[in-house]
Amino acid sequence: MRIFGIIVSMKSVAMLGLISFQVLAVSVPTLPESEFCDTEISTNIAFNVVRNDARDFGVSMAFMGTESNCVQVAFGRDADGDGNLAAVETGFVLGWRGGAYFIEDAESQNRMIEIADTTHTARKLVLDVKLNRDCVPKHVTLLNENGACFTALSGNVPSWIFNRNWNLMKVTRRGVDVVSESIDVECKYKFFRIVIR
Repeated sequence: MRIFGIIVSMKSVAMLGLISFQVLAVSVPTLPESEFCDTEISTNIAFNVVRNDARDFGVSMAFMGTESNCVQVAFGRDADGDGNLAAVETGFVLGWRGGAYFIEDAESQNRMIEIADTTHTARKLVLDVKLNRDCVPKHVTLLNENGACFTALSGNVPSWIFNRNWNLMKVTRRGVDVVSESIDVECKYKFFRIVIR
C-alpha cells in the first residue's frame, strides 16, 4: 500500500519450511518542503505492532545531518484517535538534532545524546531491538555511520525502547539545511508452521 510516497507492506518469509516470519514494513521517503517559517514538517503513519509474536523491531534512518537541522521518528499510542501523535502520547523518539544523535524516553524526558563526527554530513542511524516471547526488549543495538553507538544500552536494555501497544509513528523534519531523509521501520513476527508433504 502506498500513501503519499509512504509504503506500508506485510510480507511473509519462510525459512527451512518450518519457521516463518511475517514482516510489517514502513518506508518513508523525503518529506516535501515546509510551508512554514520555522521550516518544520511532519507526517503521521499508522503503525500497529500489537501481536504476541513480535520478535524483532528495527528502525533505519539515512539523511544529511548538520548542526542546523533535525530529523526524528517518534512512536506512541494515538489515545484520542485524532491521527496526530501528540507529545503526551509519545513513548520513544530517536533521530538527529543540532549536530548530535539522540534517543529519548519521551514520558520521563530522559534523553541520551552522542555528538557526531563533523568531517562529513552523510548520516545513518540504525536501531535493532530483539524481543522475548512476552514482547519485552531483551537486546538492543544502535549503529551510526562510524559503527556502534549508545553502547551503554546494550547491557541495560530500557523497557521504553519498544511497546507493542504503539499504533502511530510520526516523522518530523526541521532546519535550513537539506536533510534528504529516508526512513524504514520493520517489525518482524515469528510463527511456527508444520508442513506435511
